Amino acid sequence: SSYFYKGETLFSDGNCDAWKSFLGTQLYLPDSSFEFSSISAAFQNYDFRNKKLTALNATCSDSKITSNIVYSLQSGLNYQVSCGDQTWKVFSCFSQTYLCLNCKYSCSNKLSCSSSSLLTTSC
Repeated sequence: SSYFYKGETLFSDGNCDAWKSFLGTQLYLPDSSFEFSSISAAFQNYDFRNKKLTALNATCSDSKITSNIVYSLQSGLNYQVSCGDQTWKVFSCFSQTYLCLNCKYSCSNKLSCSSSSLLTTSC
């Protein structure tokens, strides 16, 4: 996981504690005079059956939508929106917060994704 803040790209080690820290502390801005202007996500998925790598780089440049995505990540509230030719979705399942693009909401012991959907959580 990485994010861009104050002119720097910051990285986390990608484990569950880092994801929770990112959502619970690092994703908050210093005060209300700041706002997130855009959100970007980069995903890669390898389909072992078909031996195919799928990559998606997506950006939503609508600051109001970006703020809603960030708020949903922070609060764990479900949110879905179309922005930048992608469907962005935040949802909670089994006490974990997920961010996915072009996915179908599924909260089961096995979160399944179609080949066109990409999902992230480190827990």
